[in-house]
Amino acid sequence: MNDFGPARRSFEPNRTGPEVVHIELRMPAEPALWPIARQLINVIAARAHFPSATVDDLCIAVSELCTMCAADLDRRSTIALSVDLNPEQIEVECRASTNPAGEADLTPLPIADQYLERILVELVDEHGVEDLDGSRRAWMRRHAPV
Repeated sequence: MNDFGPARRSFEPNRTGPEVVHIELRMPAEPALWPIARQLINVIAARAHFPSATVDDLCIAVSELCTMCAADLDRRSTIALSVDLNPEQIEVECRASTNPAGEADLTPLPIADQYLERILVELVDEHGVEDLDGSRRAWMRRHAPV
């Protein structure tokens, strides 16, 4: 116990079933912070025994996913990264929401989106992007090695 309540471990993933891990990360929509997302994916995929080349691919893919999701957002906006790992696959979802003033423009940049799309096609098994009411959702899925 300390002044802030009971001590907790700094890393406690939610366990939602046997061999299932769910982790969430929220951060400003600032590309300088994408290395944090890459490091998270690196640790999770490596602990799940993905081959090192696949781990590298996933780290690149998560940066592209964050970029695709946060394109055209004000830097005061937030992205939420959700990672689900189970014995069959790793799935990453990125959601970007507008800043509190609602000043973000969610109009995609066609050239940038096509470029990012091409990268994701090469690095992951499945992916997608959709614009929702005031937010954008991008996701990717990579099947576990056999």
